[in-house]
Amino acid sequence: MSKIAVRYYENKDDAVASINLAFLKLLQNLKQYDTSFALSTYLGKILINTILTDIKEDENDYAHEFEVNKSEHQLAYADILKVVFCLPILHRNTFNLHVIDGYSHREVASMLGISETHSKWIVHDSKKRIMKMLNEMNQTIEQLRKFV
Repeated sequence: MSKIAVRYYENKDDAVASINLAFLKLLQNLKQYDTSFALSTYLGKILINTILTDIKEDENDYAHEFEVNKSEHQLAYADILKVVFCLPILHRNTFNLHVIDGYSHREVASMLGISETHSKWIVHDSKKRIMKMLNEMNQTIEQLRKFV
C-alpha cells in the first residue's frame, strides 16, 4: 500500500496518513466488503479514492524540485517518481492511475471526473513531458561530466 501512496505524495507523512485513513475506512465499511475480491484489492481501491479525495480538496499545485543523481546514468525508481511529481497535478494523477496502477482510461476518467478521451490525451502528453525532462536531465549529466 505504501508504494501506491508514495506515488501520489511527495511527503512521506502524507502518504502514511492516507494509508491510515484508508485502513480506517476499510474497518468502518467492512460490511460492504465483497469476499469475491482480494482484501488487498479492496483496500487499494479505498486508498486510491482516499488519495484522490484529499488531492481534490487541496488544489494547490506546487512545482517540485529534485536532485539529479550525477553518479549513475540509470535513474532509480525514486528519481523517476520525482520527475512524475514535476507534472501538473491532473497529469500526475492520470499518469499514476493509468500507467502505474493499471486502471483503464474509462476507470481513470470516472475517478477524476474527466472524459475518457481527455484521459488518453493526458497520458500521452505526460509521457512526452516525462521524456523531455529525462532528456534534459541526461544533457545536464553529460554537461557536468565535461567539467569533472
